[in-house]
Amino acid sequence: MRSYYPGITLFKVLGCILVVFSHELFLPIMSTMDNRQLSFAGLSFGTVVPGFYLIAGFLAYQGWMHAADAGAYVRKYVSRIAIVYGLLCLLNTGRQIAGAILHGDTSASGLLALGKRVALRIFVEGAYQQLWFIPPLIFGILVSYALVSGGRERQLIGLAALALAAAQCLAGTPSGPVRSAWPELFGSEGARMAAKALVNYGGFGLVFVGAGVLLARHEEAFKRLPVRPLLALTGLLAAAETAFLWRTADWSDDYRLAFSTLPASVLMFYGIVRIRWDAVRRHHRLLNRFSLVTFFGHTLLIKLDLLALGRTHANPGVLQEILISFLTLAQCAALTYAWMRLVKQRGERPSVPRLTEGQAEVSRAG
Repeated sequence: MRSYYPGITLFKVLGCILVVFSHELFLPIMSTMDNRQLSFAGLSFGTVVPGFYLIAGFLAYQGWMHAADAGAYVRKYVSRIAIVYGLLCLLNTGRQIAGAILHGDTSASGLLALGKRVALRIFVEGAYQQLWFIPPLIFGILVSYALVSGGRERQLIGLAALALAAAQCLAGTPSGPVRSAWPELFGSEGARMAAKALVNYGGFGLVFVGAGVLLARHEEAFKRLPVRPLLALTGLLAAAETAFLWRTADWSDDYRLAFSTLPASVLMFYGIVRIRWDAVRRHHRLLNRFSLVTFFGHTLLIKLDLLALGRTHANPGVLQEILISFLTLAQCAALTYAWMRLVKQRGERPSVPRLTEGQAEVSRAG
């Protein structure tokens, strides 16, 4: 039986709430700061997206290992994500086409430029702001499954190591000296988009989804992880990276991934899988649906709230951003409540994940 981890459900909820505050409060405020060097302090511990990838890889491996047909499970897993993402891409593409028609930009060059923008949106930047991570997630799942199920675990580790090294050279701690040494590699828009795609698919998707798969494959060894030495090493590495970047580089949005993000994410995930909270298990369906509504709906709700209040992000204020953030979360909670009521009226019985025998013993002991 596949194990249930209350900490994963809790992380999804807290992660989605943090995404709302990031998009509505932290990022707009940070963009107006004259000195953005403080952003380097958070680079090493930007573990929300890596955490989602680790969880996805961990659960996907458990899923296909407990499935009667592992290949069919992975195909269904990927197709469900791809269908939802594809519908959102169609919606975004339709909006862009409508905008081009309304502005009369239907020339051959205009349509070619539109096609490039649509392709970038779908495969690199995401159909919408918060969805950029979905294509790399699918890529990471497919590559990890193909290699691990074929007994090529070492190849997965090697590819992930190469991807991490490349991503670091393009968007990590050593990227400043690399850009200075080979400026021609980053001069064109096409080169910048190619670098961004490599970081997304390799540095995030393959590395962290693959790490989640490997942690699930060696779950018992992972639970015996020497936490204190790894915590000390991660702290020292993060401090060294932050100090190096602070003194040698000027912050830009090109910096996206630190070496210490990987061990920091693994440590965070170690804590997540050790959480035992029975209330989360009992209300997991409510919490999962709130996570879905918040993640997919918060961008639209924020735009509607700003429109209704006659506000913009042009001159962000702390009080305005806090108000919009809490208002958006309240709306997400209301939509989740309406969803649950609708399900109840249709007579769907809520399911509660059953604990494995070992988990039940831990729960009773706690």
